Amino acid sequence: MIRRPPRSTPKPSSAASDVYKRQVWDSAACLAQHVRATPADVQDKRVVELGSGLGVCGVAAALSGAKSVEFVDREPEALHCAMATAQLNGCADVTARLATFGDQDGESPTFDVVLASDVLYDARDMEALAEACKRLAPRALIADPRAGRAEGARDAFVAAAKASGGRVIERDLAPAPEAPEPTMMLDVRWRRPSDQYADSLGAMIDGASSCCA
Repeated sequence: MIRRPPRSTPKPSSAASDVYKRQVWDSAACLAQHVRATPADVQDKRVVELGSGLGVCGVAAALSGAKSVEFVDREPEALHCAMATAQLNGCADVTARLATFGDQDGESPTFDVVLASDVLYDARDMEALAEACKRLAPRALIADPRAGRAEGARDAFVAAAKASGGRVIERDLAPAPEAPEPTMMLDVRWRRPSDQYADSLGAMIDGASSCCA
């Protein structure tokens, strides 16, 4: 079980921000449980959690053998809470970065896996989110309430991910303790340029072998 910081520290700026930063949403709890149950998804991999909040998914990845974990959130206090969660659970190689998913961060992926939960809120932002995930890593695991948080947002993200070359698999996640809300996960994979090069090279070798046969 992932340990969480006490609600008394650090002190938030408002009651509303306290609810936002201190609550572990059911989808985050279910994704963290999934990561712990399938460590091969993150083991020896560089992981980034977008919209980290308390960071329970990133901490689950760190405890499951991730090579490194980075929390990304637009709220400084949320990142403080995420790092406190990581410290409380004895996680190493964990960092935090203040950013939004629209921020540019180079042309090639810098991570192996993106984790995110409860981020599919506005259909207008889903193309940018899909592009951010593709830019950051070749794979993204995104948990969302089965009923959805906002009408059309998940469909918009799936469409954008597919349009950018991603292959999307939808699956239900098992409920986590104290997280009864039905939750599903989008498992999105994009091909790296190196994968395409390997396929082309393999085709050339096969062609050469056929000519020589």
